[in-house]
Amino acid sequence: MSSLTKPDTTSQPANPTILIMTGSFQPLSICRPLTTSLSSQGFSLELAPLPSCTNQSSPSFSKTTLIDDALAIRSQLIRLVEDEHRNVLVIAHSYGGLVASEALDTPLTLSTRKSQTLSGGVFHILFLAAFHLSTFGESPNNALHGDGTFSVGNSANPIFPDLPEEEARGCGRGSRSNRVMRCRKRG
Repeated sequence: MSSLTKPDTTSQPANPTILIMTGSFQPLSICRPLTTSLSSQGFSLELAPLPSCTNQSSPSFSKTTLIDDALAIRSQLIRLVEDEHRNVLVIAHSYGGLVASEALDTPLTLSTRKSQTLSGGVFHILFLAAFHLSTFGESPNNALHGDGTFSVGNSANPIFPDLPEEEARGCGRGSRSNRVMRCRKRG
């Protein structure tokens, strides 16, 4: 399990800023029930617009990648953590888990910043129906095969990061390759 997915139980802030990332193919409005509920309880919220899910009429939209999404989220986190000194809980749903895994690295974590006597930092990532990449810079494209399938090599880590290691390995043994969905414009 990466250090970014282990909660910093020594100093979880009472009222963190919650950064919410949706999966692909989902508008931010899908979060409205969750944001309404959290706001009514006094939480500070930020939604994370992903370039690959917005501005579809832009000429550069078809060239937008996971890296573009990660850089946008990283920029948002730098503002929250380094500029505004906020303590941040990241909620990443589906594809948002890949984006969070790519966008976050150790210098933005609360524990690292505390050790440098700096305030603010990401203290936990909550993966919802998502898998994470344990190595900064890793890509799901590394698991694309010539036959058009996609697989997760060590599925215990990215798919079951919250389970004890032995249990995660057991669950991971049943993982299978899936077809890569390719979308083409009709017409």
